[in-house]
Amino acid sequence: MELTFYDPQNALERPREFMTTVVIPLTARQNFYEATSVLMGDLNNDNKKDVAIVVHTEGGEMGANISWQDIFVFLADKVGSFKLITVVSDPDLTNCGGIFKIRKIE
Repeated sequence: MELTFYDPQNALERPREFMTTVVIPLTARQNFYEATSVLMGDLNNDNKKDVAIVVHTEGGEMGANISWQDIFVFLADKVGSFKLITVVSDPDLTNCGGIFKIRKIE
C-alpha cells in the first residue's frame, strides 16, 4: 500500500506538490528498498515467531530528497496474537551516521 501526501497550502498555486510517500508492505518481499518487508523470528527467546514490518518513507518538503525506514516490532503472545512493542527508524539505529536495512532475524 502506498500513501502519497501533497502540500495542501499551495494547492491552488502549485497543484499536487509532492511532499512524502509512505510504502506499507502487504506481503513479505525481499529487496524492499534494500530490506526485507516482513520478517518473522523469535526476538525474545520465548520460542514463538515474532514479527518485524518495515515501512519505507521517501520524500521531503519543497523538493528535498530524503528517505528512511521505520521498523515496527510485534511480539507474539500466548494466544497467537501480536502486540506492538516498539517502532524504531533506521536513522535512530545508526545515530544518523549511516543506514540500517533489516534483511533477516536469526
